[in-house]
Parts: sequence; structure tokens; C-alpha cells
Amino acid sequence: VDGVTSVLDRDRLGGSEDATYLMQRVQGRGGLACYVGVGTDHPGGHHTGTFDVVEDDIAVGVDVLSGAIRRAAETRP
Repeated sequence: VDGVTSVLDRDRLGGSEDATYLMQRVQGRGGLACYVGVGTDHPGGHHTGTFDVVEDDIAVGVDVLSGAIRRAAETRP
């Protein structure tokens, strides 16, 4: 996707236990699950008083996620 300058396969993000509980529940019933984060180069972390959204990056995130969903639907494991 235009605008994506780097991709991390894995990262230690901390937190997000609510998402991991949901993923474990899906996987425990035979489903597939993953966690996807679309970031920006903003220096502040999420859930902090200095967090701000880079408006132009929202469209890039939508393109990344919608493309991933389309690809998963086409190649369904």
C-alpha cells in the first residue's frame, strides 16, 4: 500500500489483553485469529495524554486492513 514505509512481523506491544482473550477464545474453538496494528511515526504512545492522530495515516490504515481482509477472503486457509 502506498504510504507504508516499514512492516514489522512481530513487536512487543504490551497491554491489549482484551484482544488476546478474544483471540484465545476463537482459537480454542478451532478458529483462526491474529492481532493487527497499524501505526504511525507519532512519538507518543497510545492511551497517553500526548497521543494525537495523523489524519493522513487513517486512509493508509484503511487501505492496509481492507486489503488484508480481501486477501484473506480470497485465499481462505
